[in-house]
Amino acid sequence: FNASGVIKNEFFAYTNSFTGGIDVAAGDVDGDGKDEIITGAGKGGGPHVRVFNASGVIKNEFFAYTNSFNGGVKLSVGEAYASNPGEEIAVAPWSDGTPHVKILNASGNILTEGMHLETWWSGFYDVAAGGNSVSVATGINRRSSVRTVF
Repeated sequence: FNASGVIKNEFFAYTNSFTGGIDVAAGDVDGDGKDEIITGAGKGGGPHVRVFNASGVIKNEFFAYTNSFNGGVKLSVGEAYASNPGEEIAVAPWSDGTPHVKILNASGNILTEGMHLETWWSGFYDVAAGGNSVSVATGINRRSSVRTVF
């Protein structure tokens, strides 16, 4: 949308039959001076991450976890990793996964990763990236916990 609320562009991030939801973020993850649109497929879509240009053309895509993981992926974009200039993609399992948080570049390469909540908490995480840090939060049916992990 533009500032007046008029649609500038629209597209399907995944197949038009996929109904598992998506997580979306924007930022300049490839260092070209233009923000990209980054999506993560929801439950049933696997940990499928796509990077689009502003027109909705796929620039890159990858799986943030093993392609057999079917729980989806939550993501955020920001300056998350001080050792890498620019913005990165932070990911955590959408549902049904361990608290395995990763920071990835635009190609899907892991810059750093770790388990940052109790391993018995299975899925429903959210992540936020920026200020050379990443925070992860617990989700549904859990006490409210937010931790800065990188």
